[in-house]
Amino acid sequence: MKVSEVIELFEQIKVRYDNFSSSKEKRQAWYEDGLKDVPFDTALANLQAHHATVEKWAPTLAELSRPLVEDQRHTELRATTEEYFRELNEWPITAVTPPDHIKERMRQLAARRTLKSIMES
Repeated sequence: MKVSEVIELFEQIKVRYDNFSSSKEKRQAWYEDGLKDVPFDTALANLQAHHATVEKWAPTLAELSRPLVEDQRHTELRATTEEYFRELNEWPITAVTPPDHIKERMRQLAARRTLKSIMES
């Protein structure tokens, strides 16, 4: 977030919460303490969510800075998917062929099924 966006965010907070002080020092401190690393849209969405819960008090820096719930879920899904694909790539490398007695039994079953389908035709 840019300093100009912090000013806009503070104006939006002030519209919703009359008791919110938006001094230049406070804007600078909040910017340096965390808002510089937060996208404006995320902070604004957090403000709107905070206000929608009928909170009496203005949000804190921490409440504005937290990732959106959708972002957290997306991150979790991405991590799960990446782990699945890592395992999927490992399976062919770590796979072993079945023992000979299992191979033989599978051949017998396949032969029986083939014979049965021929006889039914």
